[in-house]
Amino acid sequence: MYAIRAPAAFPDFEVFLHLPHPREIPLPAYVDLVEIEEGEDRKTALRELTHADASYAVEPPIVEDFDSPHLGAGLRVLRYYQDEDSNEVHVGLRYAWRYEKGKEAADVLIILADPDAGRILRALDDVDEFARTIRISPDEEVDSWKSS
Repeated sequence: MYAIRAPAAFPDFEVFLHLPHPREIPLPAYVDLVEIEEGEDRKTALRELTHADASYAVEPPIVEDFDSPHLGAGLRVLRYYQDEDSNEVHVGLRYAWRYEKGKEAADVLIILADPDAGRILRALDDVDEFARTIRISPDEEVDSWKSS
């Protein structure tokens, strides 16, 4: 499910909602293209975007290669961290890929977070499936989608 209203957490991101049951609160998945810093290599950028080496994590993050039919090889990182305001342990799940086609290039990032680890873990298969559907659309396809 796609959300129209921009969230406060990541205002420039597209927002998709995971809703396994109508009585549950939707779990937002934030998706965006991230501009590539000049000279930044793919591996370093993806590890930074996914917080694969986060020093603030409660335990070492679980870092896995994650392939997409549309974006190629990327990373999926699951990490536990302590929220600064509430001191609760939260779970963060991030995916990242480097998209390069001709002269165009950008990093693709998906972010999910929740204080309920079980909620993220239960949604993992669905979120993996969703992540594999993300792709970069040609401009003409985007224009026709927005007008409909």
